Amino acid sequence: KVRILNGAHTGMVPMVLWYGKTFVADAMADPKTRAFLMKALAEIIPYVSPRTEDTERFAGEVLVRFENSYLNHSLVSILLNSVSKWQARNMPSLLDYYIDRAELAPYLTYGLSYLVALYSTAQRLEDGSYIAKTPAGEVKLSDEEKYLAHFASGKSVKAFLLDFFPTELTAIPGLVDLVTEQVIRIRGGEELGL
Repeated sequence: KVRILNGAHTGMVPMVLWYGKTFVADAMADPKTRAFLMKALAEIIPYVSPRTEDTERFAGEVLVRFENSYLNHSLVSILLNSVSKWQARNMPSLLDYYIDRAELAPYLTYGLSYLVALYSTAQRLEDGSYIAKTPAGEVKLSDEEKYLAHFASGKSVKAFLLDFFPTELTAIPGLVDLVTEQVIRIRGGEELGL
């Protein structure tokens, strides 16, 4: 459940918020964002359990749930505390993929890059809250002060990754530089993985 249901949410939400979606069902109705999610799940599923058929069946049930527009699952509510969620839900899959293949999982890496791109636009408002500025508009950010204040004070993506992510992740050769470069590309208007 954590890697499939929660990990799918956590990996997808920053990207779909970046492009202006409001609810999970909205993201699933868009062929590009749905394809992004499917490719990320393909990177996660082999490392969840040796019973791949059961994992794939559960992933199918998760997709049906995501498509249910009656649930009205707000993307902003899922975004809450995304840094710690990403570390608990998505990082183990990225690490397993890397250990198995000696390369980075493209879509899990894109998910991390979209998360950092979103946070990298953080601005602190007078009332102490934070917003992100995306091409589609403003997004309310709710996370630990240290993460949001990092970017609101003008610090770098590279420092964010090195200061706040475990060394088992940041020690992967090329990861920090790749995410840093991908954040620049996302903020420059490139649609990564779409």
